[in-house]
Amino acid sequence: MRFLTADYLYPLNIPPIKEGVLQISDLGEVIAIFNNRCEVPENKLEIFEGILCPGFVNAHCHLELSHLKGVADKGKGFLDFAGTVQQRNHFCKEEILEAIEQTEQQMIQNGIVGVGDICNTSDTLNQKQKLNLEYYNFIEVFGVDNSKSAEIISVAKTLRDKFRKNGMSATISPHAPFSVPPRLMKEIGGSFDNNDKIITIHNQETEEENELFDQLKAKRMEIALQQKVPPYMVFHDKTLFEMIKVMPKSLDEMSQVSGVGEAKIKSYGKLFLQILVK
Repeated sequence: MRFLTADYLYPLNIPPIKEGVLQISDLGEVIAIFNNRCEVPENKLEIFEGILCPGFVNAHCHLELSHLKGVADKGKGFLDFAGTVQQRNHFCKEEILEAIEQTEQQMIQNGIVGVGDICNTSDTLNQKQKLNLEYYNFIEVFGVDNSKSAEIISVAKTLRDKFRKNGMSATISPHAPFSVPPRLMKEIGGSFDNNDKIITIHNQETEEENELFDQLKAKRMEIALQQKVPPYMVFHDKTLFEMIKVMPKSLDEMSQVSGVGEAKIKSYGKLFLQILVK
């Protein structure tokens, strides 16, 4: 049993507590929070300077690319970054594994306890088996050639299952709307099972994507005012996000978007498609 205290205790769900005390078990489980050090025998207190808070989550990590740190110039955009990633195999396996281990240690030192990790290889598998951190593995897929969709998903499933067989959470996830066409997106959706909890996707990372979302919302508001209904009765925000994610090129493709039924295709389909295919 340990009693930890600092200048401030920051539980997150309530305001920070000045000189608050955190009681934890020998397994690191939170048992209780005390508002004052006087509530705990002084000889049991472990006093730290600074702030005590819950561990951080690195929600979007590329641990397998740790060896490329410093290789890509900042601020050059996606294409420059993609070119740098192509150099990933120019390093020996020992360098790659050493960089992965060092990066994990850096995350631990920075207070990170959970990681959402993007995976295109199994390079990080051995390090993750040490269970130093809690990982959720996102098997990222992309490819604009529709003829290769089945092959891409097959490779992704093999990698996903490799992680799962080693007791780790793994889900096949799309890279971004611009790199995953509707057919591949549908294949990704068909790969989900009861072991999948969450997915990840790059979305609205450029001004163009933000502008597109604003245009879709403006059209929705225009229709809502004409029909005198709340905007969500036309389409929910979630559906607009899905449209940007799938980027349908026809009414048939739009009908595959979650939240777009036959009636809404007839009523609004062409109006929103005009914006999406500009």
